[in-house]
Amino acid sequence: MKKVIYILILIFFIIGNVYAFYEEASSEEDYIVETTGSLDVPNLNAKSAILYDMTYDRILYEKNSKQRRANASTTKMITALVAYEKGNLNDIVTISQKVGNTGGSTINLRTGDKISLDNLIKGLLVHSGNDAAVAIAEHISGSIEEFAILMNEKAEEIGAKDSHFVNPHGLDAENHYSTAFDLMLIAKEVLNTPYLANIVSKRTIEIEINGNTRTIGTTNEVLSAYPGANGVKTGFTGDAGRCIVTSAKKDNRQIISIVLGCDTKKNRTIDSVGLLNYGFNTFKSVNLGDYIRKTICINVDKSEGVLYTLKRDADIYYPLKEEEIKEIRVNYNVVNNLVAPLNKGYKVASASIFLNNSKICEVEYLLPQKIERKDWKEFFKELLFNNIENMHI
Repeated sequence: MKKVIYILILIFFIIGNVYAFYEEASSEEDYIVETTGSLDVPNLNAKSAILYDMTYDRILYEKNSKQRRANASTTKMITALVAYEKGNLNDIVTISQKVGNTGGSTINLRTGDKISLDNLIKGLLVHSGNDAAVAIAEHISGSIEEFAILMNEKAEEIGAKDSHFVNPHGLDAENHYSTAFDLMLIAKEVLNTPYLANIVSKRTIEIEINGNTRTIGTTNEVLSAYPGANGVKTGFTGDAGRCIVTSAKKDNRQIISIVLGCDTKKNRTIDSVGLLNYGFNTFKSVNLGDYIRKTICINVDKSEGVLYTLKRDADIYYPLKEEEIKEIRVNYNVVNNLVAPLNKGYKVASASIFLNNSKICEVEYLLPQKIERKDWKEFFKELLFNNIENMHI
């Protein structure tokens, strides 16, 4: 009897672990969430998170954003970047026995199957295929270990310095981790790669294995839950919890929301959507050009006019909360001791725009045309005029 109980416990443990690595395809009816929301920062279930305005390069919100954590299948973003950079999309890959035996979330590759690298990347990103990840690693580098070297090199290249990867799929492993901040950098790279950006935006996609076409669905529930959502990647393991990297476009802005370590799939959806709502609703695009001087005066010695007025109109948009607008401060720097001649485009002044003592941007005042030096006749006339004036004193 004890033996039977032991076997049942063992089976339950194995099934539980397999489930911990499985990412189910999204179901539209399961995820009806509020897509307008309040202006307040949402109360997150996530252990760490970040909200990033990709259009204006501003971090809008952070929670433990640089805390190293298991990151599950969000790993596959950098796997895709390396595959796209190092491989040939038209290459045909023959599936090895190791790939065919890969567990967890898969696209059901079998030993001996033939599939293009292009289709492997689609299966990797849309349906989160662990088998596709291993097949990519073996094709590009010959082994998971060698491929992981390329993954870490790529992470270092794009500034993801608090990440370290030991496999291409993100299953829990010692010394495999990332941060919300680093995943933001990686997601940005994916979204700036048109081929990959197109794939991660798909709710379904067709792949071809052994010449047979199959339709697979996304694991990203937010693609169905949020208007304008266009990516990027989900993740789930026992150590990582529920994770999701989301991107959405609205009002000519693109925002990335990342939540890691959520308790449930519903929690990660609510957190992700809540952050997107906060980003789009609370931060509005403000034209900083309205806060700088439209004209600025300069003195140019030994020139025809001496005193010049430069006009400068600038449209520089930046996402700000209502209460931040009154905190905008502008510092001006005008070049002293300007002497003609000065070429067109010469920088004679600048306006530095600050928010809470942090510099947002700088606007330059450039000469619209060349300022000539006075010729000797003009100098002579000026000298003569000054002398006559002095004689009348």
